[in-house]
Amino acid sequence: MHDYSELKSELPQMLEIVDKFPDQLQEQVLGILVAQFLGTESAGSSPSPAIENSDPPTVAPAKESQSRHRRSSKETFNILSELDLHPSNHKSLVEFVKEKNPTDSQEFNTVFVYYLARELTTEAITPSHVYTCYKETNQRVPNALIQTLRNTEKRKGWIDPRDLKNIKITTRGENFVEHDLPGISNKKK
Repeated sequence: MHDYSELKSELPQMLEIVDKFPDQLQEQVLGILVAQFLGTESAGSSPSPAIENSDPPTVAPAKESQSRHRRSSKETFNILSELDLHPSNHKSLVEFVKEKNPTDSQEFNTVFVYYLARELTTEAITPSHVYTCYKETNQRVPNALIQTLRNTEKRKGWIDPRDLKNIKITTRGENFVEHDLPGISNKKK
């Protein structure tokens, strides 16, 4: 039997598994995974007939790694040549990224979406916009870019990629970019 501190360390993996299920089932699947992890529900019971015919959650990790490989290998994006990342009236994306100094894919995703939304006032930001930003800044593009966008939302709440044709920066993301990222000017203060 596990305790809640152990659950905290396992939760990110559980959330990745839950993300593979349809939206209407995700809450129930998470409940089952947590209950089974804590030993409060027998492995054979299922609280909802909607997921009775689904594979049991204990099988999901193996399936998840196979489907992740298939999905990420099929992701393709276009460089948006019409996207002006060197505007005359604002900092270029490269200058903005140097100033904000993001360190991981979640921070890069947030900085890119912020720059596109707030600096360039781009409407309808897509994964191809974010991909173009990665390429422009010579950063390694995540193998599963869409999943990293979702992870940025789930883990940090900085962006909202639920509509992949209109990714948004959240207030939390704005605050992070404007106040929490080190940036050259913030380090000197």
